[in-house]
Amino acid sequence: MDHVWLWARFLACAALVVIAGVRLVRYGDILAEKLNLGKALVGMLLIGWATSLPEMVLSAGAILSVGSPDMAIGNICGSLAFNLGILSICGVVLYKNFPGGRSHRTLPLSAMYSLVLILVALAAL
Repeated sequence: MDHVWLWARFLACAALVVIAGVRLVRYGDILAEKLNLGKALVGMLLIGWATSLPEMVLSAGAILSVGSPDMAIGNICGSLAFNLGILSICGVVLYKNFPGGRSHRTLPLSAMYSLVLILVALAAL
């Protein structure tokens, strides 16, 4: 019975994360239009920051409570690599299905910033 309750709580939290993610992207799109900013800029800064916030909190907790900076660095670099992998796969899949889209114009800029951030993290190591 405990497993059922655990799975129910997990599915409820997963549903909340999906709902919050959809709203975050929608509000980021509205914010980009209202402030006359590029959607790529808002997506890269605001949405990127919001999705990386759990890793920051977890890494800070690993450093403060456990005293393991190696675990924090591994968490940050691993989550960055995993997130970039997911974005790469989504970009390839969506670009094939959406050939007339405007996303291809901002892809080199996003890729360049991602590489710069990875190089900064590697230099810090």
